[in-house]
Order: sequence, then structure tokens, then C-alpha cells
Amino acid sequence: MNLECTMICDVAVKVMSIDGQLSEELCEICADICERCAEECEKHAAMGMEHCRECAEACRICTRICREMSAA
Repeated sequence: MNLECTMICDVAVKVMSIDGQLSEELCEICADICERCAEECEKHAAMGMEHCRECAEACRICTRICREMSAA
């Protein structure tokens, strides 16, 4: 799931950088995917995997920012 999340985020950033017509929709999709990724990473973080805790934190930040951008 991490790789898929990364790819979606990359595409969303590229579309936003050209002020694409689908920027808002992509931000919403990106936020949903990042949220799911964070939830999955948190499961592994609870078992002591530090890199999963860091990933979950990054995904939560991305989720928040994407939701803010899609609401703008």
C-alpha cells in the first residue's frame, strides 16, 4: 500500500503544479488513500516498527494538507 500511496501523491502533486482541472478531486482521492495507508502503518507501529510510525505520521500530515487543499 505504501508504494501505491506514494504514486498517487506524486501524481496529485504534478497535477496541482500545473493547476489542473482535476486537482481538487485528486486531492480528495490522495487524502483518502493516505488515511488508509496511515491506518495500516499504525497497526505495524503498534508492534514496535518505528519506520511504520514515521510513515503513519507522514500520511496523517498528507491527509490533513490534501483535505485543506481540496476544500479551498
